Amino acid sequence: VSCQFTNHAKLTINFNRYYNPNERLYNGKKCDVFTMCDYVFNVAVGTSRKNDTYYTLKSNTFEKGEYVYFSAGTLLASNVRNPIIIPIPTALPTSDVLQFSVNVMEDEFNSRYETVDYLRYYHNALSGISLQNVVITGKRTAVSPSQLTIGFKIDCESGWNGPKCDNAICASGCNIRHGSCNNRPYTCRLYLMDELISKLDATPDGLVKIVIPVLRVHNAQVASIGGYNTSQVQFYVEYQKWSDYFHNNGNDLIRVLAQGNHHRISNLSSNTDYRLRITVRNPVATRSSVWINATTNDLPGRPVISALVSTSTTITVRWLPLPSNGGYPMSNLSYYVEYLQSDSYQENDCPGCMISPSINNFYFLMDNLRIGKPYLIRIKATNPGGTSYSGWRKINTKGYPRNVKIDQIIRNSTSLNVTWFPVIDNGGYDPSDLTYFIEFINKSSQFDDNQLRCSACKVTKNVTDTFVLIDGLKALTEYYLRLHAINPTGVSMSLWESTRTMGYPPDAPTEIVIVADARTASINYNRITYYGGYSLGSITFYARYRVNNGDVPNSDCNSCYQRSYGTESSVQLTALLVGTAYHVQIVAFNEAGQNASQWKTFTTRGKPSAVIDIKITAKLSMVVVTWHRPLNTGGYNYSQISYFVEYGIGSADIDGCQSCTSTPTNKNTTVSLVGLKSSSEYRIRVVAVNPAGVFATNWTSVWTRGVPSAPSNITIRNITSISVLINWSPGKSFTGQNSTDLTYYIKYSVHRLRNIDCKFCQITPPIRNTIYELKGLDSFTVYDISVIASNKLGNKSSTWVRFTTLGQRPQIPEILHTEVTSSSVTVRWKLQSYNGGYDMKQLWYHLQYVIETNYSKNSTCRFCQNTTSTQANYIQIVGLSQDTKYNIRVIASNPAGISSSDWMKVSTTGPPERPIITGITAVGSSLIVRWDKLTYNGGFPVNDANFYVQYSTNEQQSNDSHCQLCLLTNSINDVSVTLTGLAHLTKYWIRVLAENPVSRSYGLWHPAWTLGLPPGRTSITSISTTPYSISLTWREITYNGLYDTRDLLIYVQFVSIDFVTKDCRYCDHANVTTSTSAIISSVVPNTTYKVRVVAQNPAGSTKTDWRDVMTKDSASSGAKLNVIDITPETATVYKLVKLSQNTIYVWRIKTYDLHESSVTDWNQFKTTGIPDKPRITDATTTSSTASIVWLPVDYNGGYRREFLSYFVQYTNTELRHNDCKQCLLSANITGTTITIENLYRNSSYWIRIVSQNPAGGNYGNWIKISTKGLPSKPEITGIHRNSTSLLIEWDPVPYNGGYELSTVEYYVTFGASIMENGFPGPCRECNQSLLTSGNNLALTSFSPLTYYSFRVTAINIVGSSNSSWQSIQTKGLAPNHLNVSEIITSVNSITIFWRLLFSGGYPLDEIDFFVQYIEGLCLEISNCTSCPSFKSTNWTSYTINKLPAGTDICFRIIASNEIGVCYSQWIQRQTLEPTVATTQISVATSTATRSHSSYMTTVPSTPHTRTRTIFPPMPYITSVEEGWNYLNISWLLERSTVGLSVSYFVRYKEQTDENITCNDCQDSLPIFQQYYVLKNLLNDTIYLVQVVAMNNIGKSYSSILRVKTKASSKPIQRNSGLLGPLLGGGTAAIVLVIVVMILYVKVVKKRGGLFHGDREKKQMEQGPIYEEIDNFVNVLYESGSSLGLQQKNGTNGDVLTNASMDRLLHHQTSINSNSVLLTDSGISASGDHNKSRPCTNFEHVKAPQLQRSFSGDDGYYNFDSISRGHGRTDYGDNSFLIK
Repeated sequence: VSCQFTNHAKLTINFNRYYNPNERLYNGKKCDVFTMCDYVFNVAVGTSRKNDTYYTLKSNTFEKGEYVYFSAGTLLASNVRNPIIIPIPTALPTSDVLQFSVNVMEDEFNSRYETVDYLRYYHNALSGISLQNVVITGKRTAVSPSQLTIGFKIDCESGWNGPKCDNAICASGCNIRHGSCNNRPYTCRLYLMDELISKLDATPDGLVKIVIPVLRVHNAQVASIGGYNTSQVQFYVEYQKWSDYFHNNGNDLIRVLAQGNHHRISNLSSNTDYRLRITVRNPVATRSSVWINATTNDLPGRPVISALVSTSTTITVRWLPLPSNGGYPMSNLSYYVEYLQSDSYQENDCPGCMISPSINNFYFLMDNLRIGKPYLIRIKATNPGGTSYSGWRKINTKGYPRNVKIDQIIRNSTSLNVTWFPVIDNGGYDPSDLTYFIEFINKSSQFDDNQLRCSACKVTKNVTDTFVLIDGLKALTEYYLRLHAINPTGVSMSLWESTRTMGYPPDAPTEIVIVADARTASINYNRITYYGGYSLGSITFYARYRVNNGDVPNSDCNSCYQRSYGTESSVQLTALLVGTAYHVQIVAFNEAGQNASQWKTFTTRGKPSAVIDIKITAKLSMVVVTWHRPLNTGGYNYSQISYFVEYGIGSADIDGCQSCTSTPTNKNTTVSLVGLKSSSEYRIRVVAVNPAGVFATNWTSVWTRGVPSAPSNITIRNITSISVLINWSPGKSFTGQNSTDLTYYIKYSVHRLRNIDCKFCQITPPIRNTIYELKGLDSFTVYDISVIASNKLGNKSSTWVRFTTLGQRPQIPEILHTEVTSSSVTVRWKLQSYNGGYDMKQLWYHLQYVIETNYSKNSTCRFCQNTTSTQANYIQIVGLSQDTKYNIRVIASNPAGISSSDWMKVSTTGPPERPIITGITAVGSSLIVRWDKLTYNGGFPVNDANFYVQYSTNEQQSNDSHCQLCLLTNSINDVSVTLTGLAHLTKYWIRVLAENPVSRSYGLWHPAWTLGLPPGRTSITSISTTPYSISLTWREITYNGLYDTRDLLIYVQFVSIDFVTKDCRYCDHANVTTSTSAIISSVVPNTTYKVRVVAQNPAGSTKTDWRDVMTKDSASSGAKLNVIDITPETATVYKLVKLSQNTIYVWRIKTYDLHESSVTDWNQFKTTGIPDKPRITDATTTSSTASIVWLPVDYNGGYRREFLSYFVQYTNTELRHNDCKQCLLSANITGTTITIENLYRNSSYWIRIVSQNPAGGNYGNWIKISTKGLPSKPEITGIHRNSTSLLIEWDPVPYNGGYELSTVEYYVTFGASIMENGFPGPCRECNQSLLTSGNNLALTSFSPLTYYSFRVTAINIVGSSNSSWQSIQTKGLAPNHLNVSEIITSVNSITIFWRLLFSGGYPLDEIDFFVQYIEGLCLEISNCTSCPSFKSTNWTSYTINKLPAGTDICFRIIASNEIGVCYSQWIQRQTLEPTVATTQISVATSTATRSHSSYMTTVPSTPHTRTRTIFPPMPYITSVEEGWNYLNISWLLERSTVGLSVSYFVRYKEQTDENITCNDCQDSLPIFQQYYVLKNLLNDTIYLVQVVAMNNIGKSYSSILRVKTKASSKPIQRNSGLLGPLLGGGTAAIVLVIVVMILYVKVVKKRGGLFHGDREKKQMEQGPIYEEIDNFVNVLYESGSSLGLQQKNGTNGDVLTNASMDRLLHHQTSINSNSVLLTDSGISASGDHNKSRPCTNFEHVKAPQLQRSFSGDDGYYNFDSISRGHGRTDYGDNSFLIK
């Protein structure tokens, strides 16, 4: 038996691309921080359920970024290239699917791997499948999953076919009727034999015949039985399974004795391969036939039902024909249909089933079935081997409609509208086969509701809808109805329904009479006469009414009216509004409907209107008020009207007066208010009273006459050494109403000279405005000033304010020298000896630096960075970018200002420029690499650069620093190197590295091939000659030195034996006719030649030994010779002319005379000629040069080598001939290499080499080369924007100027657009992104709602190409911090005031505000999808009108723009109950004149009581002190909180992303002061902080501040001073006590009698001591100690500003660092306005206040923390006492 095994199928998997977003691992971390990922792919291919594995692979390491691209031939692993071809040894799985698994790992280079992702792909295994670009998504969830794109293809291997590749292709000629290959491809085994198996000598022969499903063996006629009779001969049959044979070597062979000449073998396995033979035995010997193969047959396949179609009584069954019959003929196959009425049946045997007759086709009709019943059906297939069944299939016969039911009956007087539920179950029919109708009958007719048919009934038309209208019925009559549903099977009916038609509506009431009072109305009307068929008791009467708004009432809107029920003749209305017009209508209704009377109008009696023509006259201590009576009395007589006046001192916090007083009520219209304070503001209003209530005028403000008020808010600005600018808030003159007769004076004095009576004070001339520049002051001097306001009744002075004039600024610093590294610059300068009058300890230096920009000396520097200050003469700036140019200057500062040096340009050192390879030449197995000399070495001398050459046989595509398997040369100081020891004919990837003390730079990879070996040497095998030819053959050359045979050149060299053959200078060439033979023609007869065979490839040549061969004599050849007669008898020289070049000639001389002749022997010579044609072997180009290499010619036309030279012809015009008049020519050269320069970049050239000698030139073939050039221009394809970032996408350039596309890089130039005529243009101050090799780039840190311009640049070695400029506007931000500030509540309305702190950068007219509210408690609101929203027409307030009185309303404010929305907190308020005011009006309430516009023209307005709710003012964070693990926060409120109880808490959290929100912030405990220290924080961590102010009304929120705690490893940064570190932390109190004790001792010793005697003298003498204490306070203030004297923003604090805030929020406040003003009446601050502080949300500066007080012999200094903002002074609670 011959067994043959082949694979059934092959699976081809082509890797296209792997994408790992952001280079992440499975756990979300980045692969490598500084390098790209090192991917390893573990591949497994097998089945899903059985876990059969066909193939596994662990790939090489791929160092790539987000993308890994695979091309055809990519080396995936050792000896495995892309695509992978996987053999499958078995048939494709039938009950399983193929599984392709890839586990992607990160190679850590130390036998450790990190998981990147798991990818799985499943597919049904079918041959012929070919899928391209299948994307497989990974399973990781921590970050976005990765994706692998593959191609997937399945093919059957040779010898197999079928969907599962399980059908073997038999040998050619194997007929299915007598043979089979039994799933062994290209074989054939007979299973039916009719001839003798073999003939045996002297033994019987046998024959085997196979019968299915048993084996029946027939013996042949015996040709010879050895002379014995048949009774002495026995036949045996031996058989065995082939599988048993392979396992047991035939040990379990079965032998049976055959009876006669045939035998039946039964009980065999179906569809199984057997081997058997016949054995014949007689008394002499035993002989056996050869083994033959036989296969038993099988059952038929399982039938498959393809369709079932049913009607109400029939089912048609169709099934698919079986493709085979288990080995039997198809004529032996029969089908039967078995079916059973049942819902479920799963048994194989079915004794209760009905069976159809035998069926020979593939369908069957089952009839006479029951309607609407389920049937189970299967197909039975039988053949002689047995029976197979299909699976059970269920189907129902069609039935009647089911669940027919009426849904609703709508009654009218003469019609019924009937609706019903749609029938869901239509008995198996489509819903379009269903129709309906209604059957109905009058109940008074003869009718039995149990009868199926109703002959007296009426029916509607058939409809397909689920409703029908039955009209033409009698009113007030009872009917029966039922629904019929019809389908093709029949009709189904609902139950009978009983209903009754309705009557008619009653008449409308008439003769309406209305009597109205202030809050009630009585309505009478006539009784109706028609009831619509009903009784009077079934009729209801009511009045519906509403306020008259001037429009026509809508009777269809029942919800628009109030309703009051009455009797058949009257209705009472109560709880009406006073003085309000109403519409009213009387309605009578019953179940049939209603009729209403005509609308009537009436008006209730009301309150009076306000008095008019009020006049108020102010005098010194009294006010006279007069008025006229109101125009509207509210329906009462004027005799019923009385008046009183309400007045009191005014207040800025409330609308009225603080403590109001009322005059007695009377009917007079004039009143005098006496006993008032002079120069005071009073609030006055007049109140009119009638029986319905009161109505007051608006409050009027009036001032009594008196001396002016003192000027306030004195501000000192623009302090210089000799002048100061003073401004103040004006005082108020009280000489008359709105008087402006004020005059101002400023009195001032040197602080030490000012005494109590101001003896040494000076006074300015009169001043009419509120600003004055005081000049002529002394420098560096303390002054006190006071502003005086004066009018004709007197004057009033402000408090004293102190300031100090400035000294002089420091001298301009002089830079001595700089020291530069790659990341730092050290600047040294000359220390100054003079500080403008200040102490030298107040002189500080710092550096200002910026990336190189053109700045003038005194120009501002928006983008500059500043170092910390020092008093040394040098500063080192670290953390700079390498290889970057900077502008640096030194700034000296003192309290008077700053002085700066000129800008100095410095450059940090960096890596050298990238080296560029200019040429690579192959010499044998070596490569000569040449590169350009550097022009820039990162700031170092270019000759100091060292070079290395890195090379590898692995393909390199990345130009980064990592090369896992590369080799590296030693350091090189030249610009060329020879790489030796390389493999022959191997492709290497080479690049040059340049190195300096900073770093290395890496050139681009260049591929280059080493040369192979010369071809193998041959030998000449035969030579034959004729007189004029030589024929020779040689042994075939089988080795070409690793080159392809097409690179093998074979030719024959020959020369006359007389010539020297050492350098074959005079050799001729002969071309070969075949690879092993050649014929040399044009030889001379009877001449001896030397011949040899030369084999040549690009690596060199090999030659056979010279062989001597002599041509035959031409005597009998008949060759014709040229004969030249030489006539002079004495001639001994003759010149032969017109000979051919490079040709061998024979010659001899024949002399003759009259008597005899003589002939010399034959001689030969060869003429010279042009050299061989040169052949170019390599051509490499740059953007402007081309390097050409060619092989030296072997033959120089018979001349010596020194007569051989070359030159190059080249042109940029394509040529098709040798003539080249326009060509450019190089100089003549003797070598075989040349570099052509000054070529055009990105151009094509045609080049050839010309070899020449004295005989002429020989032209090589033209070759085409292309110089390198710029990449094509990139095209921007997409822009994705948000508020602070842009994602730019572009198409990769299709052409890289001749370089590989993988070497092109891109960057984006971007910057703020320059607006021209309203349109954005390219930026002027542009930035440049980092280089990228991808086709998209994300740019961040943009400003919201700003136009930016950008373009994409593609760059290669030659240069760059730019896309066109494009501009786009970033989006803004969503609004944020929406605070409700005030709520006014009345009876029917709520007015809300709010403030939006942050509009997202959008103007307010692009912000929409909505009010959302609902009746009820806020606690009951889980979501507000049903809440109505009303758009506000302004930006700060909204009034919700028409609210019910005394009702809880829950509301909130919504602000939205195109980015998003923000919400205020939910707020709950209750509208007021209607009340009638008395003559005593409460302070907490007031009356207003707001009236509804809808009835202002018809009736007088009605006052509404209202309450005013004030939220806490908005807090502003003023300063934050950052510590190692704490934050000290201070804040102020937007306005005063007098009368309000406000508490605070601080919200904070660690910032973990870019979102600046505080939804998940932690809350501190309640705080009752305006500062707080957050403790136990993390070091060097950014936190978000927000302050919340809270009262019993609600909350207000500050802006969110972004601050950073200090790093523990760094010293504390202070603004100035040496005591800052000393006084920080826990030692501050100790140091303070020591210093105070020293000061106290000095006071006692130096000023012993300081506090006794003349007080003026004491004050004059104690000045120096005060100065010492002042200086001490300044030191504390500047040091920022933990004593609380200073709270500031650190250098790391990033204070947020909001675009929508007032302009004051962007103003910066400054204060002189050493100026603290000590006054007797208050504190003021002056300072250096050139010294800026961080911009905060609220202008606020904390400064210590020193107040003197005297108590006996002790002096006390009380430090109060003063908060200043918006010109207002608030005195804080923090103080400490120095004694």
